[in-house]
Amino acid sequence: MRASIIRPCVFSLLAVALAGCSRSPAPPAPAGETTPSPAREITLRADQIHFDRTGIATDVRVERRPATRLPARPDPGTRAAPAHLLVVLDPATLPDPAWPEARALIVYPAADWSRTYARLGRANDDPVAALRRLLVDEPTDVKIEFPPAPAHEGAREVLRTAIRYLEFQGGRGVRFLTVYQADPLPIADRDVVYVFQGLTDDGRYWVTLNLPVTARALPTADAALAGLADYDRFLAGHESYLADVVRKLSAASPDSFAPRLERVDGMLESLAIR
Repeated sequence: MRASIIRPCVFSLLAVALAGCSRSPAPPAPAGETTPSPAREITLRADQIHFDRTGIATDVRVERRPATRLPARPDPGTRAAPAHLLVVLDPATLPDPAWPEARALIVYPAADWSRTYARLGRANDDPVAALRRLLVDEPTDVKIEFPPAPAHEGAREVLRTAIRYLEFQGGRGVRFLTVYQADPLPIADRDVVYVFQGLTDDGRYWVTLNLPVTARALPTADAALAGLADYDRFLAGHESYLADVVRKLSAASPDSFAPRLERVDGMLESLAIR
């Protein structure tokens, strides 16, 4: 049986909290602008999202985040995100409470991602169109660039592996394991992140999951750094090093990850946005 993301008693408290959120209308589009501005607030409510978090999280916190305000002509390099619903998994145990997005399910209005990119002058990089094509073609190697991952600013994905396409109720997406790094460093067992990117079938919502996992096939942080005696030598062999990490993660059994990958897959497959 699919479980609601929050117990009913918590929903009543949440409703009070959300009632105080500002619901200011989206700012009018500047004269001559053809791309509609993203909505300032998301209309999706917490009680419209359900999934079974058994074995993944014992508690959640739901936040409604407004869209990043953008000028009519943003400077090059400006980053932004549309309004979204943030479902934080086990918020009390976050490694860094300032970055709850690092362990959360996030739901965006898909059209507002396209509008945000258009406002940034990057319409050709529209991630919605790219993800839609990806989910039709289902390539074995996912190479498209997704919107910057919250809580990983300044870092980049150094690998992608364990790619699998999943269907949820009224939508589908792709999951993979990745590692974010700003500079080349040895990769430890707790550096791996389970990422999911999906779209509802009606095209209304973009769904993202960021969930750190522990990969027992990799060394602990202390053991990984202990082998870094010669950094220049490490850099010279970095490409083959990453390939070896990918091989270890790809060959690892699902139960060698914590939480188990099939449990995370099951949580996503149970997702329903009503």
